[in-house]
Amino acid sequence: MHIKANMAKSIKLEQYRLSKKLTHKKLGDLLGTDQSTAYRWCNGERIPKPKHMKIISEKTEGKVNALSFYE
Repeated sequence: MHIKANMAKSIKLEQYRLSKKLTHKKLGDLLGTDQSTAYRWCNGERIPKPKHMKIISEKTEGKVNALSFYE
């Protein structure tokens, strides 16, 4: 039940990036990827693989999770 509550409060990766005033380059650095991949994830051009979704969730303290990419 606790997991569902957290997922309901998820935000998009682009919202997170803007709220933290990160460039796509800095977001990519944070997530262990390059600028172009971070850009594609933020703009919905690509969906991260499960291993990257785990990293995204960890690095954003659960604010961005897998459901964020399917809403």
